[in-house]
Amino acid sequence: MKNEYKYLILNNLYEIQKLQNSKKQGVEIDFLAKRTNKTYKDTYNLCYQAKRNTFINMCKIKERVILVSFTKRGLDRIKWIRKQNNQFIIY
Repeated sequence: MKNEYKYLILNNLYEIQKLQNSKKQGVEIDFLAKRTNKTYKDTYNLCYQAKRNTFINMCKIKERVILVSFTKRGLDRIKWIRKQNNQFIIY
């Protein structure tokens, strides 16, 4: 994953579902979720990148994030990634 990818920040699950429902066939969408600590629950700043589109915002990733890939079946995979020395490490 290259750090020049552009991401659009999604704020809630409704936006994810709306994006999934409107997604054109054959476009794979990866979600980046940055975990933030809350007192009673975990919240995520969700970002996504569609391979054939360019979005307006850069997702500023400073800590460990989750890479989530959606397909037509729904949630496909979850991987942990983190930024180290200006590179994204997937593990």
